[in-house]
Amino acid sequence: MTIGTTFIPADLADGHSLIAVRCVGHCAEPVLFEGDIVVFDPAAAPKAGDTLFVNELATKKPGLLKFTGSDSLKGQHVYGVAKAINRQL
Repeated sequence: MTIGTTFIPADLADGHSLIAVRCVGHCAEPVLFEGDIVVFDPAAAPKAGDTLFVNELATKKPGLLKFTGSDSLKGQHVYGVAKAINRQL
């Protein structure tokens, strides 16, 4: 069984501890689709417009959030900033 392969550019991976997650469901379409693999950097400081991998503290559900400023993080635990999206066709 082949699950898929994700290539990470060397300059992105160098000296970073990265997290890769596979999207399940369709709530983030048209940005992300089921099966896409998103690579996150947990050490990166978010900037406006970044996509973040978060966990909603009230529901304990993971998800994606478009960062618009520190107010958008209320009630969220941030796992990392998206650095690469690999579309699985």
